[in-house]
Amino acid sequence: MISVIVPVYGVEAFLDKCVRSIVTQTYRDLEIILVDDESPDKCPAMCDAWAQRDPRIRVLHNRHGGLSDARNKGLEASSGEFIVFVDSDDYLAPEHCEKLLAVQQEKNADIVVSNFVCCSMKGKQHTNPFAVREAPCTLSGKEALALIFPPSGLTWHINLCSAWAKLYRRDIFMGKTLIRYPVGRIYEDDYLCYKAYFAAHIISFIPDALYFYVRREGSITACVSPTGIRDLFAITDDLLPWLKDKDPDTVLLLEHALYTRYLSTLYYALYLDDRREADVLGRHYWKLLRNSTSPYLKNPKAGLRFKFYYVLHLVHLLTPMRRVKRLFVGIIKRGLKAVGLFDLALALKLNPRLVLHPRRLFADR
Repeated sequence: MISVIVPVYGVEAFLDKCVRSIVTQTYRDLEIILVDDESPDKCPAMCDAWAQRDPRIRVLHNRHGGLSDARNKGLEASSGEFIVFVDSDDYLAPEHCEKLLAVQQEKNADIVVSNFVCCSMKGKQHTNPFAVREAPCTLSGKEALALIFPPSGLTWHINLCSAWAKLYRRDIFMGKTLIRYPVGRIYEDDYLCYKAYFAAHIISFIPDALYFYVRREGSITACVSPTGIRDLFAITDDLLPWLKDKDPDTVLLLEHALYTRYLSTLYYALYLDDRREADVLGRHYWKLLRNSTSPYLKNPKAGLRFKFYYVLHLVHLLTPMRRVKRLFVGIIKRGLKAVGLFDLALALKLNPRLVLHPRRLFADR
């Protein structure tokens, strides 16, 4: 049986579509847990109504504790051999559970990862440019960690760090060392993903886009905020103690991961109106990283690109250069929008192979 855990908060306009996509799955042996996180709209009543319509649905009405707390409560209440997380503003392809479970059984995988489709509020969709071309691609947990943090930096071309679009063996969370989402954090997936991957012996990846991620205004991760920047920096505080008893190869890889995230967080901080707190945090974590990790320029897991960023930051040039780049990119974006080519350029960025299919590029123009 698969336990499908859905945290619910403030998604009245999306909830029915989400739950409908779960109850109509081609795989029927589901335990569907809707965790009402004390939602202020009609969601609590909508959850109860769904429970009356389908006996596989259970509703947990909890005091508001945030996304992590809701996921944790769902985990603790679940009884399935496998776990699937679905955000309540997203939805699933009909064969999502069936295909993931089939790969799990074929490969005896602890985690199965699928591709996803990103959906805008205007109805536009694009499939994530997935690194895996053949199905399934099977790796060890440590190999998958290396896939998340390649030498060139954090990869966004494969769905690795999010909770969704995955099937987990229950033991990943309920093993000798309990793994739970950190309560009160915005980027909670980034705190947990490396622990889950490290706990897995076998991880399989399939290119099928089986999850529909709805990117909407007002969602937790839709915009950069001071709280979000604090959480991204604080991943260092969480990861350094966890590394103390790990093997040297894993330590070097995740030290590279820490620098990758640190330098990426500095970039996100450029979008804050008031950067004073981010600057203070940046100096604090820069000192912590340099004092608590191996020399980064000698780290064999790090590529030339991020070693170059490291040196630029060391001589206080990285942030000024990024500000100049941001200025020029902004000018180019405004120019493309003025001549009506911005959507075309975005489509090329998301899927460079469209250059080989010009008819598809101009199909809607």
